[in-house]
Amino acid sequence: LRVSAGRLDQWPAGGVYFEATDDAAAGPRAAAGSAATVLAELAFPLVHRLQAGNVPHNLLVCGGGRRLVVFPRRPQGRTGDGSLNVAALEICGRGVVNLEEGWDPLTAAGLAAQLREVRLPAAALDELCEEAASLVRAWEAAGGAAAGSAVRSP
Repeated sequence: LRVSAGRLDQWPAGGVYFEATDDAAAGPRAAAGSAATVLAELAFPLVHRLQAGNVPHNLLVCGGGRRLVVFPRRPQGRTGDGSLNVAALEICGRGVVNLEEGWDPLTAAGLAAQLREVRLPAAALDELCEEAASLVRAWEAAGGAAAGSAVRSP
């Protein structure tokens, strides 16, 4: 199993991902369940840091358990006017609006703009991405994977 970490730039909210791929030299395909466990264990220190810093965030496990994305975001105030409040569903591209007045003006471009508003500054995402890469390197050094996993920006 090989693991990489990188910065997710193609989504307006931004994020940091951990991804597991099969290492052809390692033999048979690793179970997705074990990949998901490894990714969760690697992401936990990053998530703990976000929690300790009171940084709102969401986690998404996808790709059959072979990709875990951490979406850190800027804090938002509560909206009582029925407009969109960016959280887990919105990070994934599904907007929940409680009142019709909030729905009518909502567009794909508007949702993307709201996701960009809660995106952490580039320097903060870079720092989190480097921490993710450091966690992967430490895991590899401890014998967790073949050497060579790298930080990537897909």
